[in-house]
Amino acid sequence: MCNEEKSFDVRGLGIYGFFKKNGDLYKIYQPFIKDRKFIKIQDYLQGSEQLRGLDNLVITSSMKDGLALLSLGIHVDFVAPDSENTILSPEIIEQFKKQYKAICVILDRDTAGIKAMKEYQERYNLPFVYFQHEKDLADIVK
Repeated sequence: MCNEEKSFDVRGLGIYGFFKKNGDLYKIYQPFIKDRKFIKIQDYLQGSEQLRGLDNLVITSSMKDGLALLSLGIHVDFVAPDSENTILSPEIIEQFKKQYKAICVILDRDTAGIKAMKEYQERYNLPFVYFQHEKDLADIVK
């Protein structure tokens, strides 16, 4: 049996890292790889380091959707869990309920997003919104 060294050129593949303020890598994004677009390195609540202490908080499906809210002139704090399959813990929600006057959930208008929004409503009595004609907030801005 022959030992072969295998390598490949990653230039041009569009591989991106998501980093915390302290420089720690928490997620890798590979937009051109269909079955492994995101690789989670460690748990991290996106947006948690950018909270400004405003009156209202929105739980979104992505940082992109949170930034879309801001671009529409909607001034809220926002966080985005790792995925719509990741429901925030009771401890995190209770902390947010102490900090904010109102919390709303806006996730994607797909099966996973609607299921997760209903879960937030049932578990934590949080209202949710989804848009009939677009999949997510970023699509509205686009």
